[in-house]
Amino acid sequence: MPTSYLHPMNKSKLEFALTRRGLGSSYGYIPIIQEQGVIDVDIRFRDGRMHPSWQDVVGHLEMWPHADLNVAIWRWNDDGRDAETSLLTNSRLVPNYWEYLVNLSGYMHKWRSLRVHATLFSMLAEACIKQQIFPPAPVKLQSLAIQDVGIVKNQDPIALYLRQISEHAPLLHEFHLKDEASYQLPLSHTLMHFRFGHIQDIRIDCSAGALDIYTVMRSTPRLRKAVFTQVSIPAARDLPPITCSALETLKIVAEQHDFCAGLHYNVVWMLLGCLTTPRLRKLRIGFETRRLVKCFHDFLARSRPPLNILELIKVDLAPKDFKLILQACPYVTELALVSLEDKLTFSNELIKALEETVGILPVRSVLLCPNLHTISFNGYGIESFTRLRRMLRHRIEEKSPLQTIRLVCPISRGSTPDENSSGLHPEEIAELKYFITTHRLGLVLMDGDKFEYS
Repeated sequence: MPTSYLHPMNKSKLEFALTRRGLGSSYGYIPIIQEQGVIDVDIRFRDGRMHPSWQDVVGHLEMWPHADLNVAIWRWNDDGRDAETSLLTNSRLVPNYWEYLVNLSGYMHKWRSLRVHATLFSMLAEACIKQQIFPPAPVKLQSLAIQDVGIVKNQDPIALYLRQISEHAPLLHEFHLKDEASYQLPLSHTLMHFRFGHIQDIRIDCSAGALDIYTVMRSTPRLRKAVFTQVSIPAARDLPPITCSALETLKIVAEQHDFCAGLHYNVVWMLLGCLTTPRLRKLRIGFETRRLVKCFHDFLARSRPPLNILELIKVDLAPKDFKLILQACPYVTELALVSLEDKLTFSNELIKALEETVGILPVRSVLLCPNLHTISFNGYGIESFTRLRRMLRHRIEEKSPLQTIRLVCPISRGSTPDENSSGLHPEEIAELKYFITTHRLGLVLMDGDKFEYS
């Protein structure tokens, strides 16, 4: 059985479905579930066969003729590893796969969501195109997710089939691509015919160039949520400005492997430099240097977004830049910081910025981010707990609505602080807990040695 699934747009629903199926062993799962007028069909390839059988699927369709379908089509070996690609391209087995997939496409008008491996999606497209089969329009399809888009050598069947689906799926508003390949994928070719007009929620979890990401955002006027987790390779030219007037959630993270290897392309700053997002409420950015941070300042000044959540994942910021960013985000209620290096503490200067005030009248000043109620530090440690407590005390005295402090740092096994040791020490933890309890704040403490940021 698979150890990981392609994350759909509604992750919590998938986790609940996996729990219901009892996926504890190779065969200990329920491939078909009917609930509240929807049939969930979890189809896998195993040993050259399809599970469940088409007869089982048809039996459920006949039992609930008015039910919609949530379809997942995967390829797995019994031992939990991906099946070899040759299994899917074996000329002896392909006709069986084609027949199954073509039969399934005959119920496309019932599909509410589709999560599919790219090889199988390409096979479905090729079968329908070569046999001149025209399935019913996917008029109920709302969510489409494709995994391992990079393993398909010939992208044409996928590109053409994506166009057909997107043109005839008026309810399609969630789209997700995932691939763990380290090389940049030709998304512009895969998506060249895709119609993004109805898409509101898009997630691309694969190595993609800044120009491809820009093209996707420019082509999606109704976009409300966008997640790009492996942006690599900058555009060869300056990108024209675009306004995403409906966008409320944005996550742009540069390719982590490039960043750690010292290849700093500044792709996040490049994309923010051309964007205007007047309704943005959640912003997460990651793996950037301070070199072109002015693009971030300009983005905030231009968009004036009502940001509630700001997360900076290993972003190299000077304290003065950090202060300017906070000053441009007066509505932020949750602030999360992930330190740049594994052994870099959060400096006194950075923490001090959270004490700063800004004048709004000649005789009155307010805290930066006056609505802040949750602060998260994820990294190697805190340079000075005295400074941290001073910052917290200052915000409390200024009537800040601060409620929770989250610390994700290594916890030292030593009994007392030592300049040569690392992480939080029991003495510091005890002092911090006493301070937090005294001021009626919440403290969430996690051992960073056992915690991997994702």
